[in-house]
Amino acid sequence: MALGAGAASAGTNTFDTPVLLSATPGPGVWSPDRFAPAGFTVTNIGGTHGNVLQEIITAGDGQTAANSFYNTQGRSTVTDPGTTHISADIFVDKTWNPGNGRIAGLWAVGNNGVNSVPTDYGIIELENNGSGISAYGWNNVTSAFVDIGLPTGFTTNDWLTLGVTIDGSNLLYTVSDASHSVSLLSPDYATGNAGDLSTNFGAVILQNQNAVGGVTRNVMWDNVTTGGVPEPASWALMILGFGGVGAALRRRSHLAAIA
Repeated sequence: MALGAGAASAGTNTFDTPVLLSATPGPGVWSPDRFAPAGFTVTNIGGTHGNVLQEIITAGDGQTAANSFYNTQGRSTVTDPGTTHISADIFVDKTWNPGNGRIAGLWAVGNNGVNSVPTDYGIIELENNGSGISAYGWNNVTSAFVDIGLPTGFTTNDWLTLGVTIDGSNLLYTVSDASHSVSLLSPDYATGNAGDLSTNFGAVILQNQNAVGGVTRNVMWDNVTTGGVPEPASWALMILGFGGVGAALRRRSHLAAIA
């Protein structure tokens, strides 16, 4: 099911219409998270993906948050109640290789309908820590990123699908290309803090890292998907490390939504 660019209902947003920007959060609109990026617009790149979302940051707009973790520029949209799975396609540009540190990522805002603030964040980001680009998942217990890696044989200048799924007391992070998948099962919160466990995702954030000193970067997103858990058979394959088949099926469904 393909949705309009501003929609936050369950389904896949293929950015066939312009995004709706807002200063405040709400369903159907994209509002700033932490710091607003310089650009957040739909553009047509032709080929298989066609219309995509282009998120732009500039070197003259580097952020200076008190906590450097929040030197991010992004926009968020509210999801439907009961959302437990979020994914998005991101184009991995070869020009990102020379840089070090965090690049861009998909954030899922967890809540449980009890606490007035987010219970946690499911964060999956692309980073370059000196040895090339890799995907990292956020561990809410240790407050640190864990290296997930990239699908076997993946090369830059191609698309990846980043995913976050609530799996009981854990978050399942997945990174897939057209034929392979890697995954990481990460704890939501430590044993004994069951009241802080997430039962759903209340919002999705598309982030672009812009630290002190600034950087100019264009990140392209497509097929932002929200809803329930992935199809059970494909999910089981990913957990077992044989997610290539499930990822390929999912990619074909994405392409079918664009066609």
